Amino acid sequence: MGSFPPNGYGLYDMTRNVAEWVHDWYAATTYESGRRESPRGPWHGSFKVIRGGGWHTGPYGSRVCYRSGRKSNWVDFNIGFRCARSQGVSAALRVEEVILSDGVNAALEEYERMRARPPGEYDFDPFELNEMGYRLVAAERVRDARAVFERIVAAYPDSFNAHDSLAEACALLGDRQPAIAEYRRAIELHPRCRTSHEGLQKLEAEEPSR
Repeated sequence: MGSFPPNGYGLYDMTRNVAEWVHDWYAATTYESGRRESPRGPWHGSFKVIRGGGWHTGPYGSRVCYRSGRKSNWVDFNIGFRCARSQGVSAALRVEEVILSDGVNAALEEYERMRARPPGEYDFDPFELNEMGYRLVAAERVRDARAVFERIVAAYPDSFNAHDSLAEACALLGDRQPAIAEYRRAIELHPRCRTSHEGLQKLEAEEPSR
């Protein structure tokens, strides 16, 4: 670390070695969401994001802002990754572990116990918790996912992303009115949230079940 002076953000060694894999899925429209701080990519896709440049990258691709995408099994001498450590144990992974072994009720009890522990012991990354919820959706455990999203909304009531995710789970379960309410709240918090607008328009266009 510190082989060269820091860049304009105070970060060391962000370019020159290898371009780095990023956790997000790649989408060309990610920055059109309007989110200025730490914009997130889609929840699934065909390509993972690569940021920065490596020793074999030209000047254009060596900029800190440069991003592209590759298949997650892509092997390249110019692409690697950066190791990082969370401040505490991942709360999302622990909750998911308990859901799979003992069910969602036991997992939510464990979540509350973790919340009561001293600060820093567990890492309650809202995006990581949200992604865990979407893994439950993908596994067709939507009711479990809804319970997780409800906890995220309670912990982060000003997060448009949390309300958008809860709305989607409600919609998948056929709970139309709660879904509409959550989509509207997400739009209040982030008027340019495309997925919330699309979800709300779809629900409002549908006739209520009789």
